[in-house]
Amino acid sequence: MLVSEPAYLIERARYRVMEALQRWKVVDVKRATETRGLLEQSVADLLMAIDLLRDETEVKASDLNPEVEGLRRDVSSMIRLVDDSRASDCGIRRTSLRNRRRKRRTICLSRA
Repeated sequence: MLVSEPAYLIERARYRVMEALQRWKVVDVKRATETRGLLEQSVADLLMAIDLLRDETEVKASDLNPEVEGLRRDVSSMIRLVDDSRASDCGIRRTSLRNRRRKRRTICLSRA
């Protein structure tokens, strides 16, 4: 199978989505970043496959189209989840830092 075949690109995108699912952990920002990278690679594969399918015969394109649409929905949902978890982690860290600063100010004021 050639790299430029739509079926290969779709399968590679599916593999990357499955790998992203296995790697992703909500509380681990590094792994969430890696997951985001895998999902972006999956999107690139899907876009190339879609471009190639547009050039193919209608019969082959119509056979692969449901797979492409399903993967697009899955990738889109996962990207939202990963981005939300990263944003949530960032917000938690900011809140934690703000609370530590308040605590230090309180301690300093109580010593005065």
